[in-house]
Amino acid sequence: PMPGTVTAVFVEDGDSVEAGDAVVAIEAMKMEHRVIATLDGTVRLAAAMGDLVARDQAVARIEPHPQTPHHE
Repeated sequence: PMPGTVTAVFVEDGDSVEAGDAVVAIEAMKMEHRVIATLDGTVRLAAAMGDLVARDQAVARIEPHPQTPHHE
């Protein structure tokens, strides 16, 4: 994302998210940009409400859910 300020955090650290879920919002140049989960998994936040973030700084990481083996 662009440099800006974290204006909203939609999840808590350790929450389970699905691809497409909003994770945080960043205000930059008077516009709100939502950071969206790109895969299902457990979110690990790297930024909090009010934090100033740099361009391309990670604000969250998503750890994919472990694959459940299918038994036949």
